[in-house]
Amino acid sequence: MKYLYLFIYCIHQCYSAGIMDHVMYAINCGGEAHIDAHGKNKNLDFIIKQKWIFLFSFKGIRYRKDYLKSGITSDYGRNSFISRVPKEDMILYQTERYDLQSFSYEIYLVDDGDYV
Repeated sequence: MKYLYLFIYCIHQCYSAGIMDHVMYAINCGGEAHIDAHGKNKNLDFIIKQKWIFLFSFKGIRYRKDYLKSGITSDYGRNSFISRVPKEDMILYQTERYDLQSFSYEIYLVDDGDYV
């Protein structure tokens, strides 16, 4: 039994180091606000809790609406099926913002650090 708890603890630590815990700011370029599939899948949380792996928390990534005025938004990508992503997250890859010159986003972050 103690090995089961150790296994669960190790999985939890690996998951906790995942990208969702480190996202400071996300924008759905050219699109509306969106919470990714990990933040919406309540059935998955329930199933995992039923199997005793209750340490996981699926927070998901919350994408902000693109309010930028410069550049051109496009949803032409909605004509394409994006494979290898959950169906509800395809919209993240189907909208975009572009310009024939250049544009930029101003993002205010609280702390200094390395951001991508």
